[in-house]
Amino acid sequence: MYKEESEIYWAIEDHVADNHEFCTIKEIANETGFSRRKCEKIVQELINKDQIDLAYKSRGRGSANIYIPKYMMTELLRTQRKPRWLNSYVSEEKRTYLGLVKQLCL
Repeated sequence: MYKEESEIYWAIEDHVADNHEFCTIKEIANETGFSRRKCEKIVQELINKDQIDLAYKSRGRGSANIYIPKYMMTELLRTQRKPRWLNSYVSEEKRTYLGLVKQLCL
C-alpha cells in the first residue's frame, strides 16, 4: 500500500475505533490534511482493492458517503441477528446440533 493510501486507511480505521461511528471524506481530509479531491480518489482506490467498504451511499444534499475498513464491516455484519426465514434453510440435524451446543454453553 502506498504511503498516502496507508494514511487514509489508518485515518478511517482510527476514526471508527475512536469515535464508534463511520467516517466521511470530510473527516478523512481533516485528519490527513489532504484535499477532498485527493481523499475521494484514494478512498475509491482502496474500495477497488477491497480494503475499504462504502457503508452508506449519499442520497443527495445533506448526507454524505460513509466508509469503514472492510474487516470491520465484515465483523459488524457477522454479529447481526440472522433473519427468521433463514431457519427454513437449516437442516433438522444442524438445528439439533446447534441446540446442543447452546445448552453446553449455558
